[in-house]
Amino acid sequence: MLLLNYILSIVLKCGKIFYKKDMRMQRESLEGCRSMRTYEVLLIARYIIEHEFKCNRSVSNLRLQKLLYFVQLYFLMCRNTPCFNAKMEAWDFGPVVPEVYHKYKRFGSMIIQEIDHSAHSEISADDRILIDDMLDECANKTTRDLVEITHQQSPWKNAYRNPITNEIPLDSIRELVSKVG
Repeated sequence: MLLLNYILSIVLKCGKIFYKKDMRMQRESLEGCRSMRTYEVLLIARYIIEHEFKCNRSVSNLRLQKLLYFVQLYFLMCRNTPCFNAKMEAWDFGPVVPEVYHKYKRFGSMIIQEIDHSAHSEISADDRILIDDMLDECANKTTRDLVEITHQQSPWKNAYRNPITNEIPLDSIRELVSKVG
């Protein structure tokens, strides 16, 4: 039930995005700001690390992997397009993007200290709003909570049980999105 409420709260947010303009909040539907751009996963990872640093939140490699998964899920919910096209796999502690894992594995379970302050300029403002919204939504969850949420979802469950490949296909995430949307 906790998982369902969490996903539904995210789905409800997808209908509207809030922009700060001229010192006031203005509502605009997502239909007018659909970005069809798909980013390199390392750029999104750098952006997440930068955003969390600016918000005084720490990110370990494990947490980064879960945040990438939820950002991808959120983009598919809100835009029906992926944020990034990188292979995602079901590992013991939830979904992992191997390319990102290997980039930051030298930090082990410690906080990632590599901050790139230029990542935000390479992502559209509309897409940054979506990413920030998901990161802020996940901020009140521990990394362990995020792992447990992913373990309850079919994309991870199905890929983790698969004896041939542990890849989490985008279609599996899309299927989850269609069930809650």
